[in-house]
Amino acid sequence: MANDLKWFFGPSASEKHGPNDSITTTFRGDKYYSLAREVLQNSIDAIDVKDKPVRVSFSSFDLEKTDLPIFWDLKNNFIACQKYFTNNNSFTNFCESAKNNFSEAKIKCLKIQDFNTTGLEYSGGTESKFFGFMESVGVTNKSAAGAGGSFGFGKGAYYAASSVRTIMVSSIYGNDDKFIYQGKARLTTHQDEAGNLKDYTGLLGHNNGKPIQDALLVPESLRRVEKGTDIIIVGFQNEGNWKESLIKSVINNFWYSIYSEKLIVEVEDTIINKENLERIISEYYSENTVDGSVNEPESWNPYPYFKAVKYSGDINTKYFEKELETIGLVKLYLLLKDGLPNRTVYMRSPRMTVFKKTDNRGFNYVGVFVCDNTKGNEVLQKMENPQHNEWKKNNYLENDKDPHPDAKKAENELKMFMKDCLETLMSVESGKKQKIIGLDTFLNIPEDLIAENEGNGEASGGGDVSEEKTIDESAVETTQKESENMIILDVKKKAQLLSKDLGDASGEDKTTVLTGKEHKGEGDGGDGDDGGDKAGGAKEQGGITGKDTVKRPLNIRYRVIAQKNSLNEVEHIIKIFSTKNVNAEIELYAGVDNDSESDDSMLIINNAMMDSNSLLVNQNRIKNIPIINGWNSLVVKFDTNQKHSLKIKSYEF
Repeated sequence: MANDLKWFFGPSASEKHGPNDSITTTFRGDKYYSLAREVLQNSIDAIDVKDKPVRVSFSSFDLEKTDLPIFWDLKNNFIACQKYFTNNNSFTNFCESAKNNFSEAKIKCLKIQDFNTTGLEYSGGTESKFFGFMESVGVTNKSAAGAGGSFGFGKGAYYAASSVRTIMVSSIYGNDDKFIYQGKARLTTHQDEAGNLKDYTGLLGHNNGKPIQDALLVPESLRRVEKGTDIIIVGFQNEGNWKESLIKSVINNFWYSIYSEKLIVEVEDTIINKENLERIISEYYSENTVDGSVNEPESWNPYPYFKAVKYSGDINTKYFEKELETIGLVKLYLLLKDGLPNRTVYMRSPRMTVFKKTDNRGFNYVGVFVCDNTKGNEVLQKMENPQHNEWKKNNYLENDKDPHPDAKKAENELKMFMKDCLETLMSVESGKKQKIIGLDTFLNIPEDLIAENEGNGEASGGGDVSEEKTIDESAVETTQKESENMIILDVKKKAQLLSKDLGDASGEDKTTVLTGKEHKGEGDGGDGDDGGDKAGGAKEQGGITGKDTVKRPLNIRYRVIAQKNSLNEVEHIIKIFSTKNVNAEIELYAGVDNDSESDDSMLIINNAMMDSNSLLVNQNRIKNIPIINGWNSLVVKFDTNQKHSLKIKSYEF
């Protein structure tokens, strides 16, 4: 029976694979949070009977060595991998820890089971679902149009949660209940005892790793018994409060699916369904819990968004729907209440959270945007990036070159729908209406401040690009006058963004124009901390300092993306747009949401790079930056190793 199972590592290809497996390193954050998102998305996409909910369970168990002795042979491959990459300390430590798992008579596992799903169909060819999940990278063979996962990289979340980078899959599929089983390990290139190079992936099966199609050859504890799929994460890293992380991910990403009775989830002994959903949410969040950064899903608070839908029709809620030409019927639920973060969560057909976006409009709200019709779902799915956390026209290309016409139209339709809905709530009535002339100039963020290629290449940061904006707006006021009160806003220059992600910077920011800054041409003198840059406290008027160095304010546009590198260090990628070639200096501050300079904290820079070249830094300053006309990219590390919202002052010499 199980004795027929063998580990098979094929001969290495011409390219060697090292310790940093791209498919698993994508999920180095909260691995449990990412795991729940990927699992539930895959199961919903594989729904069998459409008018019944999909059910998914997560349960831990111990795999006994007596059940599957051959599995413990994987220890030899870890020893070989460790010898092949002896100069990589972190990987050798990982291998040492993995080997310890095999010194015990049992190993911890997490079993993920789904029900009312089609299972992973197997045909032996490249078109089957089983091939897409188990035997390929960057391949997805989901049959549903607009399925939630479409790049084939989400499977890395399963391996990232394994201390031995190994999973096993057992599935029953088709009308005649066919069975399929296979195990897979993702290690590194290594040598066998004869010195032959072996591939980085190993398959647990028979006949050189082929899947097992006879259920009797598989131990009972690993055998699927009804239609659907079991995925077993071997060597499950049940660190910390893993159950809480899974549950938080479920209710943050799939509360609407659960509320719509499309999904039921079990995490050990906790069942989450429509009937108890609000109670479960309230156990982990209060309505007033801060909704964390749009870049950090683990810190999100789903409660107010849930209430916007569940209590739609109450006095403090609003509902909009409209048939759009390209993406069909769309819906927007709004909850209006002081203290809410002015954000909208965006969802499509799986009714899972894709991303959140902040849009300040002079009142406090949260919104839930839903496009779950077939036509719109297919278009929006193609506009997603591999991380499934944005809809951008540049993700859906025609002829691998230009944005597809449907993508351009869909992006514009979506922006206009949101703009129109939110602007209907801009007028505040108390007695008579009040007009605010020029308000739209400030409140509508011009798209031309963002480069067309933004979101591609290094600026995307593995999906960490945020559209979050922190704009302090207080333009809407009430009036008790009988006649219509007209307020005219004096526009000194085009409204600019100054936020966590996109901004305008100048050398001085004493004059405030709503969210932007206007330079007055006067510096703050110098403190001599950098060898006379602003020596003797010389006042800069037109840029003359104690060194007779011309230092003038420089207006730039910028965008900031914070991310962690392979060493778990926080890097801030600063994309700077300039209209000329110039030698520049910038000062970096930890920004806040108002315009008071006294509230900004000076940051200490450890190092700064541009095009792999080190730049001269002094405290919070980066000097002698060779800025070119167009977009420039800096990589900055601070001594805090934390993510910051940045404000920038910029000068030219």
